Amino acid sequence: MRKKLSLFFYKPQIAVQLLFWFLLVGILSIGTLTYVVITNVNQTVINEIQNNLTAIATRQAEQIKQYINDKEMLVEELSSFSDISIILEKYSKIAAKNPQKLYSFVQKDSIVLRDMQYYKRTFGIEEVLLLNVKGDVVFSSTDKPELGLNVRAEAWIKKTEISKIFDRSITYLQTQISDFTTYGALDRVTAFISTPVYNQNRRLIGVLIAQINNTEIEKIVNDYTGLGKTGESKIVAWLDSQMIFVTKIRHTSELFVKKEVYKNNPSHPGLLALQGKSNFGITKDYRGIEVIAYWRYIPSMRSGIVVKMNKEEAFEPITSLQNILIWTAIIIVIFVIIVSTIVAGRLSKPIRVLTKVAKKLAEGDLSKRVKIKEKNEIGDLAATFNTMAEGIERQQKELQDYNANLEETVENRTYELKESNEELLQLNEEMQVMLDQLSEQKEEIEHKNTEILSSIHYAKRIQTAMLPTKEQIESLLPESFVFFHPRDIVSGDFYLVTETENKVFFAAVDCTGHGVPGAFMSMIGNELLNEIIHLKKIIDTDKILYELHHDLIRLLRQTDSENKDGMDIVLCAWDKVNNIVEFSGAYNPIIYIQNGLLYEIKGTKQPIGGWNPKLSDRNYQKHTIEITSSTMFYLLSDGYQDQFGGEKGRKYMIKNMKEVFLEINHLAMDEQQRILAMNFFEWLGKERQIDDVLLMGVRIDKN
Repeated sequence: MRKKLSLFFYKPQIAVQLLFWFLLVGILSIGTLTYVVITNVNQTVINEIQNNLTAIATRQAEQIKQYINDKEMLVEELSSFSDISIILEKYSKIAAKNPQKLYSFVQKDSIVLRDMQYYKRTFGIEEVLLLNVKGDVVFSSTDKPELGLNVRAEAWIKKTEISKIFDRSITYLQTQISDFTTYGALDRVTAFISTPVYNQNRRLIGVLIAQINNTEIEKIVNDYTGLGKTGESKIVAWLDSQMIFVTKIRHTSELFVKKEVYKNNPSHPGLLALQGKSNFGITKDYRGIEVIAYWRYIPSMRSGIVVKMNKEEAFEPITSLQNILIWTAIIIVIFVIIVSTIVAGRLSKPIRVLTKVAKKLAEGDLSKRVKIKEKNEIGDLAATFNTMAEGIERQQKELQDYNANLEETVENRTYELKESNEELLQLNEEMQVMLDQLSEQKEEIEHKNTEILSSIHYAKRIQTAMLPTKEQIESLLPESFVFFHPRDIVSGDFYLVTETENKVFFAAVDCTGHGVPGAFMSMIGNELLNEIIHLKKIIDTDKILYELHHDLIRLLRQTDSENKDGMDIVLCAWDKVNNIVEFSGAYNPIIYIQNGLLYEIKGTKQPIGGWNPKLSDRNYQKHTIEITSSTMFYLLSDGYQDQFGGEKGRKYMIKNMKEVFLEINHLAMDEQQRILAMNFFEWLGKERQIDDVLLMGVRIDKN
């Protein structure tokens, strides 16, 4: 027995050797393949998860940034309404005389409360507070304890974000946004936007503070698309030296705020995001569960965003694949054992016969022959063995030639592989250079975009300074209003109000294009009109348009270039001595209402500017309107009536505007402006504004 075991280990049979090598090669191959596949799949899944979480966090951060920018613009728009300044001045006087009765006065003023609720719904905000320049809360759109308090004097409110942004708006005279803070009976997390409020004399009278509606931010971060069953997004911010969750958390029923202190975990994603860092990694969340997370900072809200999903769910594809590969490997190993045993037995039997005959031949018995009837390679081996003596020399030579050719082939293949590897390395270096260049170009584009936006905002201030102020307009046209709402930051529309030689000129002008190109045209048109009226002393409306047309062609060199830019205009001149209104128009009409009847006079169907050899001389017709009774004039560009909106997404149309004019022409100027503005924004809805909007209203009474 001991001898057999010794032979088994030191001189194993062919069948045992074959079985051993079959198993060794099979297990090594399967193990190596399994390891390579799992490693590659694991890295691929991690990369995909990182890209997915990064894309979701970036998208949600940009959506929040856009939402805040839109709310800032809407709050600025709301603060410019005359209703707001009137309400602020009214209740500031009441608060100064009798602060104890301020609350009852506000509650009784149902019209103001109704209008304010309408503004809240229209502009999508939670609450509106009005504070005078001293810091007194003189109006609140809801029943809040802040009414009547002074945000600079009261101890408990002095530390709040409301007090802080009031001070910043009063100090810098700019729109400000607060940090996230808790507010209201439910202690919900919110933020506030504040902006200065001016009266009709452009004097600072206080601040409007609007509470942001957190519902839209919650919708953005609670969009779990691409985050599976366990993923979620969290907005985090600082509150009283604690990190808080700004929006509702997916896996808990608690309110929107969940306070947590991570003094013992300085590497928590939320804290890193609030420190301005962005990264990707594996950590534990507020439930103590391991998650894969991506975090980044949101500068516009001074907060951070963390997008995460459970590690178990994220790596579920890898776990499933590992189980499949392991069971597949086990089945293959069992199959290899069975097949190896059968094959080894069949191969070893004829080899043993052949070995026995070979021993006889080695002993000199050349008469022995191998009697094997196998019709395979072993049978061929037996036949060859029988003629081995005659062909051994020839076979040896052929073997040498084969080895030589094999070495040459191996050298050639090795050289080819080396060249291919060098080409791949060169290609990789070129691709890396291209990626670096693309990254630099991206940063440069973003920097230039920021500079362009800053320049455009500065251009807006310049353009606004060139337009007549509300005080200038009211000094010449006491009963008038202007509803001016550009599509972009700067406008291609502008309005003119000026006086010379007992004539008050007022005009609404629509230049070619909008945005920056339109703004250039508007500034050129404004300068040319003032020059024609005040320097050239031309006071007839038809001659003014004729001169404006030729000056614009000359200034833009339209006779020598392909420039076709121009403008449509409604120009009126009120002769105060004779109490008549002269009108000339380029395309755009004048609409006026007298004795309850609406009249429309169309302008000449020729624009200002745009060189055309066939129409080198353009004659603009002048119309005269006698003021026999109180007359309401409306001057407008085509932005209002051409705006798409409503339930069916159609144009507003001029006929609908005429109906509104007939309904409101008897009202005060501020009320007409408010109704027309609200009507426009309701019609606009969620549609995109397509053009600049300019609408002037002027009432002239009979002498």
